[in-house]
Amino acid sequence: MTWRSQLSKYLKELRVHFCQTSPASKGVREFIAQNYRSLKAANPHFPILIREASGVIARFSN
Repeated sequence: MTWRSQLSKYLKELRVHFCQTSPASKGVREFIAQNYRSLKAANPHFPILIREASGVIARFSN
């Protein structure tokens, strides 16, 4: 997808916060598992920070 290669044009970094076990974070865990490698390959110098913590509400921030 085109947006993957243009992340660094619009963001300084991408932070992903989620819980390792919470059902509410399941979608975020699946997104990371399916898309992290392609996002990082398309943006090798762009910081993508993945933060897992127990009980954290899933969110993306920049």
